[in-house]
Amino acid sequence: MSSEVSGGTSIDGVITQVAARRVFENNFVTVFDDDVRFTDGRIGHYLRIVEAQGRPGVAMIATHQDATHQDATHQDATHQDRVALVRTFRYTLQRFEWGIPRGFGQHADPALSARAELIEELGAAPDRMQLLATMTPNSGLLATSVSVFAARYPSMPTTPGDTAEVSAVRWPTWNELLGEISDGRIVDGFTLAAVGIAYGKGLVHIG
Repeated sequence: MSSEVSGGTSIDGVITQVAARRVFENNFVTVFDDDVRFTDGRIGHYLRIVEAQGRPGVAMIATHQDATHQDATHQDATHQDRVALVRTFRYTLQRFEWGIPRGFGQHADPALSARAELIEELGAAPDRMQLLATMTPNSGLLATSVSVFAARYPSMPTTPGDTAEVSAVRWPTWNELLGEISDGRIVDGFTLAAVGIAYGKGLVHIG
């Protein structure tokens, strides 16, 4: 991402901004092509994209405890968590993808953004939410952080509020979701990261 080279100094390991240069802006992103000094003293350019005017994005692991699952004898009812996935057309990839609900930061408070996204994509608000972690989805280009939430539902809503964005909703079990990840049917990076975070927090219940 660098171009012209000239002399100079820099702090070890730090790329220093010389001048911020905004080259594009709309309601969703602001693109900068900054003048920077690299660690070896060269002067060049570095692309930097700020999403939603710097408001944190959100991604949500929405679950429901299904009490109708039966064991192999078909006699004893057991509890098994199901996880919400939404089907969205990704224009940049020119294909549909299944993944967890997620979106840009609509509010300064990520919890408000998460709740709004869940209503839009699943069609209902959760009973409760918990912040699990903050992640950086592509720190080589995006000046963006994403807040990952766990959301709990008393039922499994399947009618999205925004049908222009979400074409379908389904609720696989954790076993089914992990199987789809393992065989490459789920490739969305937010989903892969959020599942790893949920596993680390002890929220992945495999039956």
